[in-house]
Amino acid sequence: MIMERQKMKRLFIIFNSVTIICLLLLSLNCNAQWQQLDGPFGCKRPCFAIDGSNIFAGTDGGGIFLSTNNGNNWLEVNTGLTNYYISALEISGSNIFAGTGDGVFLSSNNGDSWTEVNTGLTNTLVLSFAISGTNIFAGTFGGGIFLSTNNGNSWSTVNTGLTNLVIEALTINGNNIYAGTQGGAFLSTNNGSSWIAINTGITSSYVNAFAVKGNNLFAATGDNGVFLSSNNGGTWIEVNNGLDGQALWTSSLVISGNNIFVGTAIGVYLSSDNGENWSVISPDAQITSLAASGSNIYSGTEESGILLSTDNGNNWLFQNTGISSNNINSIAANGSKIFTSTNNRYEGPIFLSSDNGNSWASASDGLISKIIFPLTIKESNIFAGTLFGKGVYMSADNGNSWDTVNTGLTNHSVFALAISGNNIFAGTWFGGSVFLSSDNGNNWSEVNNGLPNYDVNAFAIGGSNIFVGSRGGGVFLSTNNGSSWTEVNSGLSTLEIYSLAINGSNIFAGTIGGGVFLSTNNGDSWSAVNTGLTDYYVKALAINGNSIFAGTVSGGMFLSTNNGSSWTKVNNGFPTDHNVIFTLTTHGDTIFAGTENGIWVRSMSELVQIEESINDKSSFTVFPNPASDVVTIGLENDSDEVLILKIFSIMGSIVLTEKLTHDNQQINVAKINNGTYFVEIESKGWSKKQKLIIQR
Repeated sequence: MIMERQKMKRLFIIFNSVTIICLLLLSLNCNAQWQQLDGPFGCKRPCFAIDGSNIFAGTDGGGIFLSTNNGNNWLEVNTGLTNYYISALEISGSNIFAGTGDGVFLSSNNGDSWTEVNTGLTNTLVLSFAISGTNIFAGTFGGGIFLSTNNGNSWSTVNTGLTNLVIEALTINGNNIYAGTQGGAFLSTNNGSSWIAINTGITSSYVNAFAVKGNNLFAATGDNGVFLSSNNGGTWIEVNNGLDGQALWTSSLVISGNNIFVGTAIGVYLSSDNGENWSVISPDAQITSLAASGSNIYSGTEESGILLSTDNGNNWLFQNTGISSNNINSIAANGSKIFTSTNNRYEGPIFLSSDNGNSWASASDGLISKIIFPLTIKESNIFAGTLFGKGVYMSADNGNSWDTVNTGLTNHSVFALAISGNNIFAGTWFGGSVFLSSDNGNNWSEVNNGLPNYDVNAFAIGGSNIFVGSRGGGVFLSTNNGSSWTEVNSGLSTLEIYSLAINGSNIFAGTIGGGVFLSTNNGDSWSAVNTGLTDYYVKALAINGNSIFAGTVSGGMFLSTNNGSSWTKVNNGFPTDHNVIFTLTTHGDTIFAGTENGIWVRSMSELVQIEESINDKSSFTVFPNPASDVVTIGLENDSDEVLILKIFSIMGSIVLTEKLTHDNQQINVAKINNGTYFVEIESKGWSKKQKLIIQR
């Protein structure tokens, strides 16, 4: 009897130990998620709002960041935001307003949290703000101007007299409200009740910004520089001495003391004599926004983040620490070193981490071209392909220095690189070709027999088989080192191939609009393998063992462990809204995802253990189809979740986004060009796509 009790006790202990271990594993799996690396730093098209020592920067895709130390460090403040594309920021007392792709958000606690305030806002793509007392004006893309008199709790349109409803800029001076549109400048003197055009003397339709200095009103235009009015916009004169060429493409204005700063396509220009003369004072960067606080001038750039001058523009430094919102074009890993190419042309574009991504440093000395896409590593040599005109660079010292290796390379727009033994293959755009080097890039020869001039997006190499994925031409195969090529497209429903990957005898092709295709016979035939894949725009593929990863345009990351027979979303912690995955790389047990908002990482072994299944409860109809001006969306949704409708072009660009609030909702598509599109409806738990044809 005692023996039996001891056996039972041991079994009880074992059972409880196993239970505890299982619960711990379950807990770990539940908490496991994607993590964003801290860097490389930078962002796209930041806008600013300043309140004392608090500087807020809204980015294009990364949300909002706060600095309390003049931009030396930034902290993400995005709690409550549902859209991280920030076009405008404005402060009124303790209230901060953010204009996003999902409308207006309000924070009353210094950015700690945000609340959507969109009642009555029938167009939610907000580009600009102006505030006067209790009146808040919001300019939108296509919906004109909205007015709120109650801190954004409700909005009403104030468009009478406006002939263009794309509102790029709003400025208030006394009782005058100025609106810059894609159809010129407008003035209201009655709180927006009516507007009149004020374009006499302005020779551009694109008015991007205003600035007021005493009785002078300055306007920055998209293609004809700066104009000055001394009579409230009644008449304008051109003030462009010193501005020419791309400096006439002006985006922004700010005034600090007697100085007027204008942002242009090639830097910041300064005038100290009321616009009579201008001189360039900043690095050669495309400027998208300006803000001033005392002698500090903050400048937002197109792709390289924030420039700061603390001495009225005499000297400039990039101030991006804490903002990881770069476009990541490529990632390559070698031992403990990780290299990445970004769109940050001025601090980069290539960055190196020697500590698993915890810190980054520029590795770009010697690079003349600042537009780098592919990176690949061959032993101790790193190769980088440039897209516009500089060909291939090689570094033999971990990116400390770079040299061009272009002898024989007659097309210098290199979008894809691959290595097979001693051979390096380069795929080009703009008259696409494939080139081969067998001597470490010192010499190249064109290997295009049978390969039409399609842009080359991707390579995949398995043994003696070399596959090329092209833009518009599908897949091509060479079995003789590129000496000749054969089209292998049987079964492909789209020829827009953006990624390729090989796993043994299985070849996977990621496409734009058709999802993933699989060939098990060297490309002789292909079949779609999209079960569970809710986004058919697949930009990146990666394989590690039996795990196949697919990175998409708007659906995030998908994983298959059964050769593509089914796919599972693995997005815990990964922001999928407007976060295109451009590139995937596996290294050790880590998968790196290069996105339009930095690098995200996750353990692959952890991912394989976790199932994030899709609970597809809904369907929808689109009619009429083909459509001309209006489509009706019929919903069969058994939940009360908010649904988002997006319309994509065949190339994956979003052309329209709207919230769906009821069945048979009508969507205006009159401004969308004729062609084939995809309609996607998504909620937190599911998404579906249907084809839509616009035909008039």
